[in-house]
Amino acid sequence: MRLVSLEEQARWTGSSDTVVNRHTANLTLAKGLQLSVTQISPASTLGVKLSGKGFLLGHDSPSLDTFASFQRPLLGGKLEVTQAVPGGRWFLVPTPTFKFSRSFSTPHALDRLSCKWDTLLRRGQLSQTMYCGRDCAYKASLQLDTWLGPAMSARAKLRRGVVQSVAASFSAAMGPVLCMKSRPMAGLKLRADTRLGPRVLAAQAKAIPYFLGSAPPMALTLDVTAPWGADAGGGKRRAAAVLGVKWRI
Repeated sequence: MRLVSLEEQARWTGSSDTVVNRHTANLTLAKGLQLSVTQISPASTLGVKLSGKGFLLGHDSPSLDTFASFQRPLLGGKLEVTQAVPGGRWFLVPTPTFKFSRSFSTPHALDRLSCKWDTLLRRGQLSQTMYCGRDCAYKASLQLDTWLGPAMSARAKLRRGVVQSVAASFSAAMGPVLCMKSRPMAGLKLRADTRLGPRVLAAQAKAIPYFLGSAPPMALTLDVTAPWGADAGGGKRRAAAVLGVKWRI
């Protein structure tokens, strides 16, 4: 058994004075077998995940949420079967979720197709994504959801100056969303999303401090969500921020 990495996250919202702390330890038990343990305070929630080749098992306490996922090759693609047991309600078993995905490639394009059906929620999803251009620089996707309706998105890698890529998407649930990714300097990644439907600006930053020299690799992350305008009841909406640190041992 070997400790691989440690992660620390602190979440703050403007509507509450409470800071939610998330502590995660990732371990390698054997070749191809990983264990992840997460503790969240002040709610005193404990989560455990065990993953290996083609499977994932997880359990949360005190919510008693349990899930299992298995993957197998099928018809040139991949079949994933997931079973969730919310709140310890084992009488819901079996109500698995089936997901099949497959890729088709040509000399100039790559096409990925996936379909999903949730037997518990009676919910289906169909997704098709196409890549083309050098290094898959251009991407377009179409999704159909029996609950949320259709959604579409497009992305282009620019690699001009500090701008890495720009993207736009639309769905009935979120409305139009604009996204930009940037790498202004080595070790720093930035992303900004403007969600016009719910009127929310989201920004993420990830920094790897190379100046630490021979110290274990460390990554710093910051996620900020800032809504503008009033909510449906006319009240003021609050911003939220999540600060995270990850150490690789």
